Amino acid sequence: MESISLSPSKLGVLRDCAKCFYDANMMSCPQPRGIFPSLPGGVDRVMKMYLDQYRGGLPPSLKGQIPGVLWGTVPEINKLRNWRSGLKAKIQVGTVTVNMIGALDDLILEDDGTYSPFDTKTKGDVPKDDGSQYYQSQMDCYSLFLRENGMKPSGLAYLDYHYPVQATDSSMTFAHVLYRLSAVPERAIELVQKAIAVLLGPQPESNPKCEYCQFAEKRMAGMVKRLTQPELPLARPAVA
Repeated sequence: MESISLSPSKLGVLRDCAKCFYDANMMSCPQPRGIFPSLPGGVDRVMKMYLDQYRGGLPPSLKGQIPGVLWGTVPEINKLRNWRSGLKAKIQVGTVTVNMIGALDDLILEDDGTYSPFDTKTKGDVPKDDGSQYYQSQMDCYSLFLRENGMKPSGLAYLDYHYPVQATDSSMTFAHVLYRLSAVPERAIELVQKAIAVLLGPQPESNPKCEYCQFAEKRMAGMVKRLTQPELPLARPAVA
């Protein structure tokens, strides 16, 4: 393997299950996606339209909470939102060239001239924590993208969680809470190095907590059992 393309979402699979990460990248067998609800995507689209009205400033809901402004013009941020035209990074891990690709939802230009990833998330209720167990590696990767493209990262990232609080006959009201996470490029590089070590090694064992691994193992065990057990004779119809 001389080169490979990785993204924050692919590295998220590594966080959850090394075997699934290996299978997706070395055996072209990714996890099945399943049914994906369209509501979060709709909320995300509307939120981007809302934020774009305040480029070069901040919407009222964020004033006083972030020491900076929404970066760029609408065409500029739309370019970063598309993974094909977004920020990229190239990391060398031994003899393997890792081409990092990803798309940022939004970006804060801090008052000190540094840059911070900004992302909106949808929750069904008030978030119990900042969600760093799910999104930390993503924010670290975004910070790496910024640094590798000459945009000094602030060391921070912002997650703005929106959740429904009230409904009427024709509308639904959302509330939000903003969290600050650390965002460190070096952690992203360490994760990439771990990813390459996994890919260059033997296929990892199944993760007992991974639903995909457990489903595949149960299905295989059922097939083996069916093939190895003797066939039962067909029952004869009862004679009247």
